[in-house]
Amino acid sequence: MRHTTQIRLANLEDLHAVRLGVRKPEDVRRVTVEDALVDTGATRLCLPTSLIEHLGLTPIRSINARTSAGIVERTLYSEVEYTLLERSSTSRVTDLPEGSPILIGHIVMEALDLCVDMKRGLIYNPAHGDDWIEEQLSFLAELKEQKKNETHNANQTRKSKRSVFGTGGCYESRRRAASHR
Repeated sequence: MRHTTQIRLANLEDLHAVRLGVRKPEDVRRVTVEDALVDTGATRLCLPTSLIEHLGLTPIRSINARTSAGIVERTLYSEVEYTLLERSSTSRVTDLPEGSPILIGHIVMEALDLCVDMKRGLIYNPAHGDDWIEEQLSFLAELKEQKKNETHNANQTRKSKRSVFGTGGCYESRRRAASHR
C-alpha cells in the first residue's frame, strides 16, 4: 500500500541568510509537494533533480545507494528544512532521477517522531500521543552498561591488589615494618 503526504521544503542556507539579515524572507527558495512518498525502505530524504535545482541546493559529495536496480551513485546535497504534519527538522538530501517521487525515508520520520499506519498513512507516534519525543534509550542503555562495566573492572582491580598486598590494614602494617628496616 502506497502512502503519500504533504511536505514543505526550504533551502536552509537561505533561511540562515534571512536570520543574518542578508536575504529577504520572500526570497527564500521553497516548495510544497502534496504527494511525497512515505518509504520506510529509504534512509533519508530523496528529491528529483528538478526540485534540487529549484531549491538551489549545493552538491556535497557522491555516495553509493542501494536501489532495486542495485548499487548506484547518487549525489548528496546541502540541507533543507522540511516540515511534515507541522513538525520540522533539517537534513541533507540525495538526488533521484527526474520523474521520481520525493521519498521520505525512515530517518526523516524518526527525527520527527512519526510512524506509518497502514490505514491512515503518516501519523504521530502513537506510543507518545501528541508529544514529540526523541528516542535516546539505546544510547543511554549503552552508557549505563559501559559505566557498570567500568565499575566492575575497577572493583576487580581493587580485589586483585588486595590479594597481592592483603587487606588494607595488613598492607599498612607490612609497609611500616618494611620502612623501619
